[in-house]
Amino acid sequence: MHVQQGFRFQTKDPVLKMEDLKGMRIRAASRAGVWLLEALGANGAGLPLTEIPPALSKGVIDDNSGRNIARWAGENWIAIEVPGRKVVASKPKNKFHTIPLAEAEKMKNAAQPVFDRYYAEMKKVGVDGEALVADARAMIDKYSK
Repeated sequence: MHVQQGFRFQTKDPVLKMEDLKGMRIRAASRAGVWLLEALGANGAGLPLTEIPPALSKGVIDDNSGRNIARWAGENWIAIEVPGRKVVASKPKNKFHTIPLAEAEKMKNAAQPVFDRYYAEMKKVGVDGEALVADARAMIDKYSK
């Protein structure tokens, strides 16, 4: 549905390397998110937003989704992310850590099977998953400028 800039693990213990995720139970909002967490060594817990699929199947939010609002949604998310982070950071118990680039690359490589699994799932329902991912990446490139 959407993505935000970057990615955050909200955990009690810091995640600085892929091995830190091993055995952690972490919630994901989507099936692919659970797959990714599992590929990284965590125990992904899928807790979906159950109202979205029925709404999409009925066309309820079609005018409020897709390319026609992609730029606005991205700009809106960025606008609320900075003040939101400040609120979270204002609490002394909350700490922020940055995963080193080498570890992030390791995680990216570990995620490749998730893409393969997604492509296979999409193929089962007659959808070209690789084309969807390529289109999403093209939009990210276009709207990131």
